[in-house]
Amino acid sequence: MDELIMGSAGYERTMARATSTEYRVARQAAGIKKRKLRARGRRLEKSRQRQAVNRFASGSSAGRYPYKRSGNLRRNIQMEFDRASMTARVGTNVLYGRYLEFGTRRMAPRPWLSLALRDFGPQLRSILNGEGSVGGPIGSMGTAE
Repeated sequence: MDELIMGSAGYERTMARATSTEYRVARQAAGIKKRKLRARGRRLEKSRQRQAVNRFASGSSAGRYPYKRSGNLRRNIQMEFDRASMTARVGTNVLYGRYLEFGTRRMAPRPWLSLALRDFGPQLRSILNGEGSVGGPIGSMGTAE
């Protein structure tokens, strides 16, 4: 009620000053928030770019076991065993397993099945002959996909 006694012109000036100050403070706070959000966004974007480069650009080298990314190939290794002829067929139903094993015209092979057979062949023979056990490093190849 005191402001109304000052007259309408004084009241309007007081209110205009208060709202312009509040408005200026609010704009400064919003500007600070925008700058912080932009900076955080840039940091996050750079971090995501580094992660993408590390994840996809650093593939396994040719002739080595492929790096594990999702574990899909490893989970889908299948085996058929024929007791009559004592033969086993090992493979996968994952499409890219063939590309990794034999390569493409743009990618050198990263054999996962033939390397495993070479590295663990003696253990497989001893298991089939009844001399060894199934546990051990065959189930944990580490670097293989």
